[in-house]
Amino acid sequence: DIPLNNVSDLDQIEKTNVVLRWRYIQKVRENLKQRFKREYLGFLRSSVTKREDKITVGDIVLIGTDDKKRLHWLLGRVLELFPGKDGIIRLVKLQTEKGNVLRPIQRLYPLELKPNYEQVVSENRKGPEVVTEYPELNTDSNKTVPVTSSGREIKPVKSLDL
Repeated sequence: DIPLNNVSDLDQIEKTNVVLRWRYIQKVRENLKQRFKREYLGFLRSSVTKREDKITVGDIVLIGTDDKKRLHWLLGRVLELFPGKDGIIRLVKLQTEKGNVLRPIQRLYPLELKPNYEQVVSENRKGPEVVTEYPELNTDSNKTVPVTSSGREIKPVKSLDL
């Protein structure tokens, strides 16, 4: 008679070892995730709250939104700053191409350029130059002939001679 080998017992032993090993790896992975969140991300969070770039009135900023890519974010100019109860600026009034909006300062990303706002405003308020001498108007010499992009004169069509 042939002796029977208990191969099934070895399979059971290996199966329990594999399951135990898999549970151990999962536990180590979860512990690593928790430690990463607690230590590393906690450290990053504290450094983000310190803004090195102070936003002032007249600055040009990008207005961040979650639903659009950065390429499509609006540009705005800071009109007014609103501090919170603790004296830290929390809210900003901005002028955009679509009108004035209020946005939290966390969503604003200042551009690297710092325009001299008073100089720009004073240049715009100078007004148009006043011309005291008017040239003589001669209707024949001031007629402009339409020209194509290649420089040829455009002549009207004389098909019916009416």
